[in-house]
Amino acid sequence: MRDISVAMATYRGEKFLAQQLESIKAQTLAPLELVVCDDCSTDRTVAILEDFAATAPFPVHIHRNAANLGYIDNFMKAISLCKGKYVALSDQDDVWYDTKLQTAWNSLETNGAWLHSHSATLIDERGAAIGELRPLKQAGIVSYETFSPWDTFFGFTCTFRRDMIAAVPLEKRPIDLIYGDKLMAHDRWITHLALLSGPVDYTDTPLAGYRQHGDNAFGARGRGVMRKIRKFRAEYVNYLSKRASISQAMTDILRDFDRKGAGDNRDNLSVWQSLARDYGARRDLFVNHKSFPRRAAALVARYRRDRNLKGLAQEFAAAAVLAF
Repeated sequence: MRDISVAMATYRGEKFLAQQLESIKAQTLAPLELVVCDDCSTDRTVAILEDFAATAPFPVHIHRNAANLGYIDNFMKAISLCKGKYVALSDQDDVWYDTKLQTAWNSLETNGAWLHSHSATLIDERGAAIGELRPLKQAGIVSYETFSPWDTFFGFTCTFRRDMIAAVPLEKRPIDLIYGDKLMAHDRWITHLALLSGPVDYTDTPLAGYRQHGDNAFGARGRGVMRKIRKFRAEYVNYLSKRASISQAMTDILRDFDRKGAGDNRDNLSVWQSLARDYGARRDLFVNHKSFPRRAAALVARYRRDRNLKGLAQEFAAAAVLAF
């Protein structure tokens, strides 16, 4: 029985949308439904969706937002409207390979995974391959032991159990790692929820073409050394503060899981507690000690306590740059 909803968020996506819709239609395992939330598009996006819905071999539900929500909340809305046991996230400008949903279904049903992710091919505007996206070096079950808490699976690669979204109220999720003035992005939040809930399965086979174009350039542009130093000086304390805040929020969530008797969370709790202590201490060091000599003395004192030579070297380098 097919039981995968596809959740898509659209906004002025007319250029590539039809290709993505056709690739969903071509899946060897058809979805239960396609749920689309459009974020006040002013081009032909909605018309393209309506034309597709008229002939699609599965239900297509189109929801037009009364006001612009932004891509994170738009995706969260689309997910909330899905009815399937599983939800697959879809961008508006990619191309899915025909076995994507079947592969995810097999993983979720056979391996008992809470989330399935995969590698992808980078494609240009014409659909030609220009590289690859491989978040991990090998396939298999993923945990915080093999996957950095600061990494995330790209949303378009994720198919997950819908019921895990209810584990934590959306308004209680941490701030976002990139956009600190917003709550955590949908794909990062889903990655963390899955890692907290049960097995996460990664397939090292490209199951989609991830399109690169003017509005979603992949990778960072080069910068001069002085510009990088100035950027580092401006952002480093904020970088520490965001990670400290996220780590503490995740620690609090796991403690709440324990109070509710929601599984064995000791290993995950240990990971996030350690991160909360580490980033909190590093933030406080740079906030409370303004001069390089004071920071250096505090760093030495911390090293003597923690015996963390690598950490000492990293923070000395940061302190030196901030004093530049």
